[in-house]
Amino acid sequence: MPLATDVVEIEVFDKDTYTRDDRIGTAHVPFHLLERQRGKAITTRLVMAKGVSSERRMASVTVRLISKAPVRAGPTKKTIFLVRHGESLWNKAQERKDLTGMVKQYDHELTTLGIQQAQALNAQWKELSKEAGVDFDVPQSSPALELSSARNTDSHVVPSETTERDGLGSWAPLMHEWDDDGKRLRAFLSAQCIFSSPLTRAVQTTLVGLQDHPALRGATRPLTLLRTLREVKNRGSYDSVGRYSEGDIGPHAKTMLRHSLGTDAAEVLSDVTVNSHDAVGEWWLNLVTQETKAQILDRR
Repeated sequence: MPLATDVVEIEVFDKDTYTRDDRIGTAHVPFHLLERQRGKAITTRLVMAKGVSSERRMASVTVRLISKAPVRAGPTKKTIFLVRHGESLWNKAQERKDLTGMVKQYDHELTTLGIQQAQALNAQWKELSKEAGVDFDVPQSSPALELSSARNTDSHVVPSETTERDGLGSWAPLMHEWDDDGKRLRAFLSAQCIFSSPLTRAVQTTLVGLQDHPALRGATRPLTLLRTLREVKNRGSYDSVGRYSEGDIGPHAKTMLRHSLGTDAAEVLSDVTVNSHDAVGEWWLNLVTQETKAQILDRR
């Protein structure tokens, strides 16, 4: 535990993708001051590193002490569940060898099939929860996320054996074999946070596939975007180049879903708060850049 006589040292860096991170400056805050002002913001002077200047007369940093707890000894075990996004417009064009469809836009949205795949995932974990007797408290007023036939203009249709086998889909037998005692399902439902790539197809998949998940309820449980959660960027990969940043990412993904699902069904998704976190500015690489191994490792 920290002592009242301890001093907290804060180092500020400018993180660079291609070169070494630059140290901006250092600040110091007595711990007793943080403890006395727990929960309140404390602003202190940032002493600039040699050769670094500030446009303002004096640079500063603001910190606050949220809680004080002993540091756990040894490694902490965490369980991570990975979910792949549904079929995107890029995937569809690539399968059809439709070059025009691949390059006519950046950051491709989900196709109708992609949305249906996310819906199937959502239905599967909910049905498995019922079978295992796990109560995840689904709001009864939530309308079903079903594609309106009037809006379903995509030629792809999910075969019945993929969506209607016991209400679980073709993954159901594999899911039962993987989690016959429901232990992993309970771990999945008790996840404390959910992260997503800022790319539209990933955000859409999360909103639909994890609708009603306990970790996405209310403003205090947002969907958090991480700029590093994206696939390796190859030269000319239009689907890996973003179009939206910060507060525009969530609304765009929800708007695209509203076009496919209809207003009533998509209204449920609007309650999910999307925290852009570090998906600010131009968080993606430009079209002609091909990511090197060093750049990929730097994203860890």
